[in-house]
Amino acid sequence: MSAVGRADAGRQQNHFLAIGLVRLDDDQRPLEITVTNGTFEQIIGDLREASSVIAVNITDILARLRAKAHAAGIDLSQPFFFPPDHDRFSQIIAEFEHEREARLARLRHDKKKWRRHQALIRRPDIKPAARVHDASIHAVT
Repeated sequence: MSAVGRADAGRQQNHFLAIGLVRLDDDQRPLEITVTNGTFEQIIGDLREASSVIAVNITDILARLRAKAHAAGIDLSQPFFFPPDHDRFSQIIAEFEHEREARLARLRHDKKKWRRHQALIRRPDIKPAARVHDASIHAVT
């Protein structure tokens, strides 16, 4: 959500969502996948150790979506989402975290599903870039 909000707020600068494959094993499979978003420079900094990077230009996607909507007579000139520094953004993130915690509480009652969930979130091979993870922690305080 923050990637779309940032891309929408700063339309004059390209904003990307990217993943980088870090530390390949002997079979050339990634031992770690780093997820990030930001400007080109930020992504390069976050994924400097990646052996392979896949990036999506969110700003370009939004611009093309708006152009096609305009051609069809649909007005999409308003932002798709709030920028991360907006009060409503923090409120939505807080609501999401509250709902997530409620669902996790229900999930804990089903031990088999809970073990499967724990295994998924403990995967050491998928993680957010440090810059993105730190920003998401501070955005909802």
